[in-house]
Amino acid sequence: MSIFVTSFTTAASFLTNVVSNIIAIQCFGIFAALAIAANLAMMVTIIPAIVVASEAYSACANGRCSASTFGAFYHMFYEVYSWLASRFKNVYLMAIPFVIRRAWRFCIAIGLAIGLAALVIVFYKPGLKPPSTKDFQLFDKDNLLEKWDTDFKNRFPAEIAYANKYQSIFVTILFGFKATDPGNRLNPDDKTKSLSRDADFNVDHDKTQNWLDKFSDEIQKAPFAGRHGKLLSLIFCNYDKYSVLVEIACIHLYRMKPPSANKTLWYTKINHFAARCCESSDMEILTSCVEWLGKHKRMPAITSNMMREARSGSSLYDKKSNASVVFGYRLDVRTTLSYSLSYEDMRTKYDVLSSFMKTQLISAPDGLRSGFFSGNRFFEFYDLQHSLVTGTMTSVGLSIAMSFLVLLIAVRNVLITIYAMLTIVLSFACTVASVILMGWKLNIIESITFMLAIGMSIDFPIHYSVVYQLSRETTSAGRTRQSIERVGSSLAAAAGTTFCAGAAVLNCSVDPYHKIGVFLVLVIVFSWVYSTFFFLSLCHAIGPVKGMCQLHNPITLIRPRKQRISIASS
Repeated sequence: MSIFVTSFTTAASFLTNVVSNIIAIQCFGIFAALAIAANLAMMVTIIPAIVVASEAYSACANGRCSASTFGAFYHMFYEVYSWLASRFKNVYLMAIPFVIRRAWRFCIAIGLAIGLAALVIVFYKPGLKPPSTKDFQLFDKDNLLEKWDTDFKNRFPAEIAYANKYQSIFVTILFGFKATDPGNRLNPDDKTKSLSRDADFNVDHDKTQNWLDKFSDEIQKAPFAGRHGKLLSLIFCNYDKYSVLVEIACIHLYRMKPPSANKTLWYTKINHFAARCCESSDMEILTSCVEWLGKHKRMPAITSNMMREARSGSSLYDKKSNASVVFGYRLDVRTTLSYSLSYEDMRTKYDVLSSFMKTQLISAPDGLRSGFFSGNRFFEFYDLQHSLVTGTMTSVGLSIAMSFLVLLIAVRNVLITIYAMLTIVLSFACTVASVILMGWKLNIIESITFMLAIGMSIDFPIHYSVVYQLSRETTSAGRTRQSIERVGSSLAAAAGTTFCAGAAVLNCSVDPYHKIGVFLVLVIVFSWVYSTFFFLSLCHAIGPVKGMCQLHNPITLIRPRKQRISIASS
């Protein structure tokens, strides 16, 4: 039961990464959950088979095997192993119960104090900070390649000039589309760039034209629209019955290269278009003129000329079908907001733009309410930071809730479940607080390791909890002692092997491997210490006995009723 619960909770902790907006974290979470499930299947099938097979050689330990080289070697190995195991078990079973029996108040007090201090470090000050640089650190900070990104690069004028070139945030506002991602959420290589069109968008409506005129005026008055924003041309915001579009066509149509055949017929049509459209202000005539431009495949060329006339925005047409109907609108605005790598600073600027758009879209017609803005490359890093901050906290919350539910079902005791969850939260907080004090930022590697911390932190408490509940002792002290006797040494051995695995990569020059090693060492130390001393001290002091806070098994409640019914019927 305990093996299944620990595997399930660890897999569930990884699986909660699917709520992240970062595809790499989603894929890793699914992969890790499936790997743990496969490992559990192999553990309950292959390991018992190996144990049964090893029984064939157990007679060698008692001297009943042939005097072969293998038998002598196995006998010597078994004797050494038995001696070390017995000494370790005796020391462990004497020292740990003594500490818990004599100093359980101290263990609880110091555990709460350190845990609360860790929570303050994580959630208040200095707190878990998002990354402050776009450069992904691959090697140790003393490596020359890393020094270039962190220090040397900022000393060259060319690099400084390139960085200053993109200080002013450039925003693109789109109408006629829906802000949805049609790409595959589980494929990092999916480069789908298409947008879903809004079927309600129709620029021919008077309400749409009037609202776009008003929206243009509001942009020019906005505090974030500086010199460039206030000089926005109204050519693309004023859809005064296609008059501007036809006016641009009249200016540039003669400059276009005519088709190689029937040049005379082409110029005849051009003259007819000019006579009919260039001096007209009638809506029906202008609409038919725009349809003529689309029919003769001149709309894309005119749109590009419009962009050159006033580089603030453009109507969007379907180049494949050469349709003359406008299916979208794009407006480009250069703001006075400066670009920054600071998450808090960029969040404030993003909120300013988002608040402006939400306020304006309240009064927008149905076809324009799906409008949204894009910061192009300026908000890409902020989006990564925001996804890491919100996604990690959401995944941690889901992991803790899932662990609580699974532990409650497995143990069926409210008090033991509360003790175990308190132990998990405090040990996790100590792990995160330690890496914060080391200067870690919340990047992709750190986000993945934090998810693993929840799953690994529950391993030790669940084993102690199951043995405590299955114990036949009538006192909490007896149950605590029996928990240590049955699984204490095996859990210490498991903690030691994981600790050695993490310590083996601490000197690695590749930064992600080094961080994983540090994380394994910290999470194992805090998890084992809190589970052995803090959790068992709580059980020793105020542990449930004689069914206190115990949830009954629904099957046992149904079975007597069935028996009564069968007796009554007989």
